[in-house]
Amino acid sequence: MLKIERNTGPSLEMLSSLDSVKSAMESCSNILIEAERLKKFSEEVDVVFRTNDFKKIAEQLRAMQHSLKVLQGLPQFQDHQR
Repeated sequence: MLKIERNTGPSLEMLSSLDSVKSAMESCSNILIEAERLKKFSEEVDVVFRTNDFKKIAEQLRAMQHSLKVLQGLPQFQDHQR
C-alpha cells in the first residue's frame, strides 16, 4: 500500500499541473475569441449605425460591451473602456 501511495503522489502532482495548464490555455483561447469578436464588431459598427435599426444597434453595443468586459484586464483594451 505504501508503494502505491509513493507512486500516486507524483502522478497526482503532474495531473494537477496539467489541469492548471489546460485551464490557462482555455482562458487564453476565450480571450482570443473575444478579441476577434470585438475586432469584427469594430469593423461593422459604422454599417450598423447607418441602418438606423435601433434594435440591431443596441444588440451590437451589448455584444461589444461583453467583449470589452472579458478583455478588461488586457492593456491593449483599457483605452476602449473610457
